[in-house]
Amino acid sequence: MTDRELLELAAKAARIGGSYCKNSGDFFANSEGCRTGYRWDPLTDDGDAFRLMVKLGIEVKRVSLSRSVGNVVQAWYNQDGKVKGSACASISCTVSGCRYSATRRAIVLAAAEIGKKL
Repeated sequence: MTDRELLELAAKAARIGGSYCKNSGDFFANSEGCRTGYRWDPLTDDGDAFRLMVKLGIEVKRVSLSRSVGNVVQAWYNQDGKVKGSACASISCTVSGCRYSATRRAIVLAAAEIGKKL
């Protein structure tokens, strides 16, 4: 799945409307195009990732301490997309070099899984 598809599904899960700007390739939330809304990218922006995590009730845990393997981050989320649901699942993500990037990606992957179900 491409980053663009991940962001679209994550936005769907968070009920954030928006569109991609053809010129820059950036996703703009609550917009009709490039000139309205604000740039939204939880894959690169810590604040966007944090707000997405809180809004969807995603829990994050770092499960690997080995730098040679990469950073493994696990995100727990409710499969039905409801914060108070009982069925949970997890996404594990390994990204070499940057635990911040791995954490953001795990959050977006979990949000995308929720978005698939909506």
